[in-house]
Amino acid sequence: MKNDESVVCWGDNNSGVTELPTGTFSRVSSTTGHSCGVKTDGTIVCWGSSAWRVQSPPAGAFVDVVTTGESACGLKIDGSVVCWGWSNPGAPSATFASLIVSRGQVCGLKTDGFIQCFGGDANPPVGPFVSITGAGNNVCGVRANGTLACARSHEYDKLSGTFSGIAASRRRTCAIRTDQTLACWGENVYGEMDPPPGTFSSVAVTSSHTCAVKTDGAIVCWGAPIYDLGTIPAGAFISVTSGGLQRCGLKADGSVQCWSSNGDSSPSGSFVELSAGGYYTCGRRTDGTITCWGDGAPQIGATSETFSGVSAGAEHVCALRTDGTVVCWGSNGYGQSSAPVGTFSQVSAGGSHTCGLKTDGTVTCWGANFHDQLASPSGSFKTIAAGENHTCGIRKDGAIVCWGDWVRPAQD
Repeated sequence: MKNDESVVCWGDNNSGVTELPTGTFSRVSSTTGHSCGVKTDGTIVCWGSSAWRVQSPPAGAFVDVVTTGESACGLKIDGSVVCWGWSNPGAPSATFASLIVSRGQVCGLKTDGFIQCFGGDANPPVGPFVSITGAGNNVCGVRANGTLACARSHEYDKLSGTFSGIAASRRRTCAIRTDQTLACWGENVYGEMDPPPGTFSSVAVTSSHTCAVKTDGAIVCWGAPIYDLGTIPAGAFISVTSGGLQRCGLKADGSVQCWSSNGDSSPSGSFVELSAGGYYTCGRRTDGTITCWGDGAPQIGATSETFSGVSAGAEHVCALRTDGTVVCWGSNGYGQSSAPVGTFSQVSAGGSHTCGLKTDGTVTCWGANFHDQLASPSGSFKTIAAGENHTCGIRKDGAIVCWGDWVRPAQD
């Protein structure tokens, strides 16, 4: 808005969103195809090619307005909210201090300091807060002491059953229930989140496909990989891991068999654990040493140390020493390889962040925080899995909790 309270818009005008109404305004909100504004007399007017979806705004004096694709909501002087339009989300009876739009739904900061969302499925952070903001898929509140709390959609709370194992990748997560059935959620472009029937003992998730070990030891993969999956080896396996170009299975005798469109590049020796990163794989041998192979694999270098766990991220690797401390190597542009002090029972490396499960069951994360992937929840966990920009954990009661970006679950 200009200093004279008139409105000026610019950009693609195919939808008429920059063809402005006359008058002076105190607030304006835009979405694809239309805009709405609060005039200085408190009335609301909407314009643009899709404004017919939100035409005939309610009468009365308003202090704010927010727009979604097919609806709008206005905040009245008395704190009440009125919504209208094609997909009217329906306003609650509470009184509000401010409104935002996040993930196509409306969220408001109530006068008691708590956040309430309507017209969607968000589970907002618990207040009280002094202000509210939204960006992309997230809803955040600022507390009186200046600290921030955010929470995205928590549809994974609707997943039935309790869980024992979990794996995460770029925009998807899969978890094994205690009855050994599989549940997956997240981006599902090629059906990679649609597991076949059966029971499973291990699962690996990548940016384009999913592989799992069935309880009879056979490996199955599904989804549409960016690169050809290659021929899945026959035989019985106890675990599987999968990266961008290569998949590897661990057999009961400790041997490793890898496959890809470029053929088999399996390491020799006996292993107890495998973890695939971006385009490489790392393995922990039976003697506790770690070796990595594949395209651009970060190497730990000469060391006589032995480890009790290993996790490969996009371009960095973290390992758990036998004394419970963590060491990381590889890319460290966001501090993802700068492990904190303390003792851990598990470490999981993601895209540009890392999370560790402490020996007391709490989770701490370090590295990049562009998507709130460091905002680990309180409580006690038994296992965690970091993806590109999110992490999921299984609490000790078997329930799943996720934080960061792309935590939306399957609708089962």
